[in-house]
Amino acid sequence: MIKLLSFSTIRFQKLDYYVGIDIIKQYLVNKGYPTTTDNFTLSLYPPDDGAKFVVKKPILYDNFDKAIPEIYQLQPIIQLIKNYQNNNDLLKDISKYFTDFEMDNIKNLIEYTNNYKIKDGDIVGLQVIYRFVFHCLLFVLQLKKSNPNKKITTVFGGYHITESKVVREFLLKFDFIDYIVIDDGRQPMLDIVKGNTKSKELKGSFVGLTYPEYIKLDRIIRKDKDFQITTTVGCPNHCRFCASHRHHILYDIEYIKRYLIRQHKIYPIKNITFVDDLINPTKERLKEICKMLLELQSKHNMKFGWEAHCYALNIDNELADLMNKTNCKSVFLGTEIFDDKILTIINKGCLSSDYKNTILKLTKKNIKTKLGIIVNLPEETREIFLSSLEKLKEINNENVIIIPSLFKLFPNCHIYRHPENYGIKIINWDQDIVDSLTEIKGMAIPKEWYYINDPSSTGKNRMNLILKYLKETESGDTYS
Repeated sequence: MIKLLSFSTIRFQKLDYYVGIDIIKQYLVNKGYPTTTDNFTLSLYPPDDGAKFVVKKPILYDNFDKAIPEIYQLQPIIQLIKNYQNNNDLLKDISKYFTDFEMDNIKNLIEYTNNYKIKDGDIVGLQVIYRFVFHCLLFVLQLKKSNPNKKITTVFGGYHITESKVVREFLLKFDFIDYIVIDDGRQPMLDIVKGNTKSKELKGSFVGLTYPEYIKLDRIIRKDKDFQITTTVGCPNHCRFCASHRHHILYDIEYIKRYLIRQHKIYPIKNITFVDDLINPTKERLKEICKMLLELQSKHNMKFGWEAHCYALNIDNELADLMNKTNCKSVFLGTEIFDDKILTIINKGCLSSDYKNTILKLTKKNIKTKLGIIVNLPEETREIFLSSLEKLKEINNENVIIIPSLFKLFPNCHIYRHPENYGIKIINWDQDIVDSLTEIKGMAIPKEWYYINDPSSTGKNRMNLILKYLKETESGDTYS
């Protein structure tokens, strides 16, 4: 049996946010190999007595903002591995690195792992994201510790494994991880099942693969959850703060249409969330998707709304009207900042006026427009921030939702690879800490970063100003 597991945050609890492993599952099932999927959801922050803006508050004291999100929990990870190697309780001396709330999450994961049904010879694949490297390792080590007489093959993969060379090199040092998968996981997982592997590091490819899996893909649709689907792989843009460098591929809309029709017959679809990086790499592509949605709604009597991430320049008045006719509920625009100089620096391909015009087109059609705002970008002075905030206030209305987040330096993005060009200094973990674990002795592991001209800047004071405004106007949403 192949068992695939993903980890997600409470933010995505309303979604089945593991479509990637579902597609791998269906690919393997189509090849005749029984496969299951599951998701473990973690709450990053404690509740705040029901306060409406609870999700904003933790951003202000989150220690993640200056960390390099590769192996930022290195110390507890080292302790965890040592505990496993010395046959100690895996949580021995771990609590000092986490809050009580975080420890509750960890104990819940231990309980989940102990109840995880596993058989001798099973293959367990984990979709890893930076923030949960510790949790993925804890799951695997607890699984092996509680099943000492069973052969369990463990596989780590996913987007963040693909983009971080440091994480891959770190994980490959240990024999409790059998394989690392880069890029698309379908063929590598099939090779593992068949025993056709020549190394621990396997690379798949999205190039040349279509989506026949969609024709047979069955997913659970719950009454209280959106139905999610992807129409592309990767993104055609090259924003310099983004780590994604996957090939951009458009999938056949006919496959997607047939898939949605079949799923609707199983359980009526009420809302579709397109989880593409961008649904509209071109205007023509979005027009084709809208026409497909209109056909589903008119000829197949399907009644649903939909939402997606969009590129501002590829929405004109005709498309805004067509989106409205197909019952588009909301659009996410990565506006980042209303400052043309910084938009150029981070290579957004849009100017402030482009965003303003698109926001007006969408909101006039009563389409909720979610604006992703990044605080503390390279070369963002307080004056630039305040000017951007004022422009944000000017375009804000009842159909605008502002979603702020602090700038994070993600591995493999252009800024990470050329920090000196952006006035950034990267600091590695103290070598004594790294060398305390024999397997990784001598590794250089990035720990944190800072702006050379303003080392103390974290952006939290600026974030405070945005959060205050959001609370006063009730125009914000979650983004963590």
